[in-house]
Amino acid sequence: MTRREGPGELGAYRSSIMAEFERLLAIARRARAKGLDPFPEPEPGLAYDVASLVEGMTGPPGVAERIRELSAEMEKDELAFRIAEEIVAGRFGDLGGEEAKAARTRP
Repeated sequence: MTRREGPGELGAYRSSIMAEFERLLAIARRARAKGLDPFPEPEPGLAYDVASLVEGMTGPPGVAERIRELSAEMEKDELAFRIAEEIVAGRFGDLGGEEAKAARTRP
C-alpha cells in the first residue's frame, strides 16, 4: 500500500516523519547487519493501515487486501470472524494443519 499525502502543512509534516523514520530504520538495519541480534530485520515493520498491521503481525500473506475489501461491507467484529473462517478454509493457502491455523503468529 502506498503512503497517502495530505494537503499543505500536513503533507509536509507526514513527509518529515517518514524521512526521520527511514533514517532511523537505516541505522537499525546497519546495527542488525552486524549479526549480534537473533533477528536480521528491525521490528516492528511499517504499516499504513490496520489491514497491513494485521498481515505484518500475524499473516497470512494476502490477508490485508481481503480485510480492506470486507471492511467496506461489514463491521469489525463480523469481519474478524469472516477472516478467521477464510483462513481455516484455506483461502490464503495451506498454513499447516488445523492447530497451526488456529494458533499461527509471526515472531
